[in-house]
Amino acid sequence: MALACDVVVAARSAYFYNPFVPALGIIPDLGTTWFQQRAVGRARSLGASLLGSRIGAEQALQWGLIWACVDDAALGDETKRLAGKLAALSPAAVAATRIAHALAAASTLAEQLAWERKRQPELIAGGGFAEGVRAFLAKRKPTFPGR
Repeated sequence: MALACDVVVAARSAYFYNPFVPALGIIPDLGTTWFQQRAVGRARSLGASLLGSRIGAEQALQWGLIWACVDDAALGDETKRLAGKLAALSPAAVAATRIAHALAAASTLAEQLAWERKRQPELIAGGGFAEGVRAFLAKRKPTFPGR
């Protein structure tokens, strides 16, 4: 399930494990093959799936599978801090950024640039950009509309 998340923070003691093939005799499911391969590449994803090796949090960080690895005792505080940062963002910009990243996986550079060219003016006109500029000029954090 962590593979489907936008930002993953793991405790240092955490690990990622694909028991499907070696322990259950079935294929990885719940989108594991789709998400994992895009995150770490085919070789690492296939190896983890076939061998059922546990991938520790520090290794997952090195592979790009997760955003951060923190001490176990700091996990709660760090996830609350990041959740606060994410909650303060422009909802429209967050949604568009998520879509942009999803499209990028299957788009050519030209297609991606065209999508960005179309979407950016809509975001600029939506009010969040004006608040961001005002906040920047006033040297304060923005308070985006729609939160």
